[in-house]
Amino acid sequence: MIKAILGFLLLTAIQVQAQQHKLYTSLEEALKHPKRVTVLEIQGWDYDTLPNEIGTLVNLKELSYRGGTFENNTSLKKLPASIGKLTKLDVLVLNDNNLTELPDSFANLQSLQELYLKGNQLVHFPLSITKLTELKKISLSSNQLVVIPKAVSNLKKLTYVNIANNNFTALPDSIIVLQSITWLDISQNKLGKLGKEFSDSILVLISQLSNLDTLDLQRNQLEEIPSCLSDLPHLKALYLGYNNLTEIPESVTNISSLEYLSANNNQIEKIASNVGNLKNLAHLELQSNQLNSLPESFGNLSKLSDLVLTQNKLNALPKSFNELNSLENLKLDRNVFRQFPVQVLKLMNLTTLHLGSNQLDGVPPQIRDLRKLQYLMLQNNNITHLSPSFYQMTGLYVLDLKRNPLTSETETELKKMKAKSEGVISWSHGYKR
Repeated sequence: MIKAILGFLLLTAIQVQAQQHKLYTSLEEALKHPKRVTVLEIQGWDYDTLPNEIGTLVNLKELSYRGGTFENNTSLKKLPASIGKLTKLDVLVLNDNNLTELPDSFANLQSLQELYLKGNQLVHFPLSITKLTELKKISLSSNQLVVIPKAVSNLKKLTYVNIANNNFTALPDSIIVLQSITWLDISQNKLGKLGKEFSDSILVLISQLSNLDTLDLQRNQLEEIPSCLSDLPHLKALYLGYNNLTEIPESVTNISSLEYLSANNNQIEKIASNVGNLKNLAHLELQSNQLNSLPESFGNLSKLSDLVLTQNKLNALPKSFNELNSLENLKLDRNVFRQFPVQVLKLMNLTTLHLGSNQLDGVPPQIRDLRKLQYLMLQNNNITHLSPSFYQMTGLYVLDLKRNPLTSETETELKKMKAKSEGVISWSHGYKR
């Protein structure tokens, strides 16, 4: 009997707790039981503001209202002053609305730790935000902000800052006191458009955020990366894509902590000779650049597992390339290789190899030694024959030989190989150049 009573009490407690943490999606329903609501994700709201009654949800911890076409919501144009009564709010998501300002009462949200205002119409940085001293994460991307006020230095607990896709012309010197920031996205701000001196001044400030581990500088029309960037001792991920860079300079290759580097879609012709200093680099993307060679120290990237060199002007690899023993995924498609790069044949951990859209006329028989290879992409080359040992690679998940002028004998052998394989093997029947 006692066990039954205890079991009933436990079940009741669990049900009460579940009710307390119930996700409400209807604002009307939430307002019927205002003190019960802790999590509210508003859907189907057909007005451009929230009602004053929103302030009665005094126990609300998380509030989300995404505008645009999300769940038939109408984009908000303003917030009621009563939102300042939600003093227990931890997380506020108001992405993709048409907010141009925040009410002064917004400063009362002293428990707020995460604030997401992506895709609104903010031109001026709301000063009320600078009073939210518990804030740890903030996203103001895709607004029309030009200046960050000095008072942002009050937000000393910030770790995550996304201010991408705005119109910044300056950052305040006071930003350097925000030493808790580990993740900063300042992409799509056209920093380089205002000149090298301006962009350098911004990066000098950023380089003083000593705990930064992720920095996104994509789409900023940058032409150079100043040496100060190597002062970031804990930087692990750096995004430099879609700029106007012509080299990967020593200011980047001296960041010994770097694990992830992406610099796709630039005009990069050169990589600093000491690139091998990046002993912790695991992922490197240099797609759509102008590289015609790689430095010999490339082979020192002992932790490199993913390498993307698609769409460059490479016709050879350095001798040291065969020392990349951790490499698993390699993309060399859309280059100008006439001969198969033999260094690749020593990469025993390789699982994915892309060499499509080059000018290869054959594949060495030693490729069969790459026992872990699962994806082999050789489409759009000049391959006519394959060695007898090639057809023993029946463990491949995907083999693409489309748009190669294969002989009829080669096609016959591929049909036999396909019959024995569980993978996808494809080629273009009777293709001629």
